[in-house]
Amino acid sequence: MLDLLIRGGLIIDGSGNPGFYGAVAVEDERVRILRGDTAGIEARRVIDATGRVVCPGFIDMHAHSGLVILAEPQHEPKVRQGITTELIGIDGNSYAPFHSHDDFLKFVQINSGLDGNPRLPGRWFTVEQYLDMFTRRVAVNIAYVVGNSPLRIGAVGWGDRPATRDEMANQKALLRTAMEEGAWGMSTGLDYPPGSYADTAGNRGRSTSPTPTCATASATSSSIPSARPSTSAGAATSPSTSRTSTTARPRRAAPAACSVWWRTRATAAWT
Repeated sequence: MLDLLIRGGLIIDGSGNPGFYGAVAVEDERVRILRGDTAGIEARRVIDATGRVVCPGFIDMHAHSGLVILAEPQHEPKVRQGITTELIGIDGNSYAPFHSHDDFLKFVQINSGLDGNPRLPGRWFTVEQYLDMFTRRVAVNIAYVVGNSPLRIGAVGWGDRPATRDEMANQKALLRTAMEEGAWGMSTGLDYPPGSYADTAGNRGRSTSPTPTCATASATSSSIPSARPSTSAGAATSPSTSRTSTTARPRRAAPAACSVWWRTRATAAWT
């Protein structure tokens, strides 16, 4: 018996092909598309999607929810729009790594107009600790890029001056560690202090390290890998069935090229 059967809707499978009518079956955390008559198929829960579109969850490539989602993990404003994956850490404003909790609190306050200043469920310092705050706790998948501001704060401080050669080397080291711990790129935001104190040459200098990086201001990807962040799709998505399916994450080497900078923390894929 299936866990869930969504039938009667127009299926848009994300491949670029025209939509077609069929059913979506969910069994043991796997999603299958069924064609033909499904009247004889039994499921614990059946959703009649007649007159609706059934599709994979949407990806929000510019999300300011890196703090708010930790305070409100069901994330209903996004989930109810069918969003099941978010890219956070954009505009150079991300919330790890911070080796000083005082610096972290100051940065949260400065950016509270963008990202809010919610009551957080715990503390973190490293990228790995920060990403672990999302694992199996929030309703959408998370992809993370580290902002240039925390890198600058960690190596230079808050001053409005160019980074020295040693400070630039320290930023590269912080970036390498961040990517080894789960970040998939670097974002820049030259409108927001203290990241705005760095010039474009300084940001390019960071990306010449052995760890390849991409800035969200200019990075593009010709193909976004599909992810299966929930057991239902599109209009049928709900907070109760949109949990991430992440597992313990081993440390990994940095990616070999910028073309693979984006990836979710989900372990399952659409089948």
